[in-house]
Amino acid sequence: MTINVTRSSMPPFEEYCEEIRELWDSHWLTNMGSKHQQLEQELKHFLGCEEIALFTNGHLALENVIEAFRLQGEIITARRCSATLTRKPIPWIRKSWRR
Repeated sequence: MTINVTRSSMPPFEEYCEEIRELWDSHWLTNMGSKHQQLEQELKHFLGCEEIALFTNGHLALENVIEAFRLQGEIITARRCSATLTRKPIPWIRKSWRR
């Protein structure tokens, strides 16, 4: 048995095409499309929660947490977060509180 660590595991081509047919027909490839909504519903069911939010990346998720909880002062994030996350979003978010 060979385990290829640098080679992606792919479904049969026909199966993949059938899975993305709805995306192809709708021309809707990004946020809030049918696959996005399906994943949200399945995650809510799996996790047993009423609300869930999907984000493109951890940076956007952390920006939303900072804004939702109105965090102030020093905010410590994981070491692997980008430099833009540690300094840039916080002043921008705080400006939005004044609106």
